[in-house]
Amino acid sequence: MSKTLLLADDSVVIQKLVGLSFANEDVEIVSTDNGDDAIAKASEIAPDVVLADVVMPGKSGYEVCEAIKQDPALAHIPVLLLTGTFEAFDESRADAAGADGQITKPFEAQALVERVTEVMAAASSTAAPASAPAAETASPAPAEDVTDDFDFFDADASDLSGPDSLETAARGGTSEDTPPIGGTSDSILFGEPGEAEADELDADIGGLALGESVADSEPPAPPAPVASPAALDIDPPAAPTPAATATATPAATPA
Repeated sequence: MSKTLLLADDSVVIQKLVGLSFANEDVEIVSTDNGDDAIAKASEIAPDVVLADVVMPGKSGYEVCEAIKQDPALAHIPVLLLTGTFEAFDESRADAAGADGQITKPFEAQALVERVTEVMAAASSTAAPASAPAAETASPAPAEDVTDDFDFFDADASDLSGPDSLETAARGGTSEDTPPIGGTSDSILFGEPGEAEADELDADIGGLALGESVADSEPPAPPAPVASPAALDIDPPAAPTPAATATATPAATPA
């Protein structure tokens, strides 16, 4: 992303030198020749860095720096003051104005690029952590778990005896007036033996109805014995006689 550099210097030579220094950089140069225009331009374009000469028409570089740092919308912008070799530099005034550094003219192109890149990187790293708390505050709070599942093994649900408690347990509730299921006998659930007549056998189902015991039911009748021939008064078949089985002798023929 392209960066914007605001240069405030009344020297045309310095303006051209700064332009040539950033010719191969992704930086746009906006130049002014007096301090008053520099302040107005800074509010208009909000540059990424400002280079201001300490001695120039209108407001000085110190005043330009002070005006930028006192504006909440521009206070994060780094400002570097330019001073000549034979010009006096008031370091205490520069610190009071909030200047981020100073560069002496004349300067080498590469040194200028490195210094400007350094202050822009420092300003970016300082602004990044400041936005982190706002992001954390905007994050939604985790939703509370409102699910109230019924735990079958809950100690409060162990009381399941009696029809009321069974219905209550099915709805996830408990019963305080009934004994625990471990102390419930068959007589409570099904009654004492003999208190009521045994339920009749359902012929369609072929089983015992509720409340009927196996001992109370009549045993099945044994199968009828098979009658012997003597009991039925049936004469056995007669055995064949020898005469009946002999073969007739043929008669002799006369001589």
